[in-house]
Amino acid sequence: MSFFKICRDPFVVAIRENYQATPLRTPDTSTLPLQVIAKRGKRIIHQGALKDLLVKGAEWNIEPAESQLADLAMMQTSKFDVNMGFKILGGFLKGLKIGDIPLQIGFKGAKELAFSFQNPKRIAVAPSTLGKHLIGQKLDLNNTALNIFTRNKKPFKMRIISSVICSNAFQVHFNKTDEVDVSAAIPVYHKYLASIDTDVAVCTGKNKSLLFEGAEFLTFAFSTIKAEIDPSDGTIILGETVRYRGLSSDADEPELQEVVLEEEEDVMVEWDME
Repeated sequence: MSFFKICRDPFVVAIRENYQATPLRTPDTSTLPLQVIAKRGKRIIHQGALKDLLVKGAEWNIEPAESQLADLAMMQTSKFDVNMGFKILGGFLKGLKIGDIPLQIGFKGAKELAFSFQNPKRIAVAPSTLGKHLIGQKLDLNNTALNIFTRNKKPFKMRIISSVICSNAFQVHFNKTDEVDVSAAIPVYHKYLASIDTDVAVCTGKNKSLLFEGAEFLTFAFSTIKAEIDPSDGTIILGETVRYRGLSSDADEPELQEVVLEEEEDVMVEWDME
């Protein structure tokens, strides 16, 4: 199952409505723009970089642009009860590759948890830019990675990642009234981090919080563009409403825009294996 249900959250609403982005339960460094996703029902599978799926010799000169997201840096999630909060936190820590850190010391007495992301930025390729560069481009139908889209039995739908939202640090916030001693846990956390191969640092933040920071930026949300393959020659067709070639000259052009991966609002997604 690819979807992790959460309660309605203003942070998730903001990234969905402002950036058409879907949140990842486990942030990672591998989810980037210009990658192909296969989706069918509740299953979501990474299929690799778009440029590696094109025919040999295809032109490729697309460079994503970066921008800072000050609006997200100012936001916190809702407060989750400690059980749900630990499940969400577990995904974040797994993304930082420190999933075994002994959290119970610093979180003793916690009743609710909220989260925020530090230094958030967006890496994106504008839909118009993507459409311009992919005009006439063809996918290599001999590449077995594309079989998942072209097979007759239960084919998957194609999405191309157009933008990602990432951060190199997140903060865990506790209720001011919770009897949590975050400073007492720091030496234990430092000892654990020193015992493993990691560049992650942890420190106390303002108003009863813990800050986890790494060197790498991890994607925690992404946006997509719908796509299809012309089965006759592998041409890529992009757009919200997909139309095949051969239409009359006055036919409507497909609408090319970013869309959330899943219409259900209160979910985080996880990658599946085929």
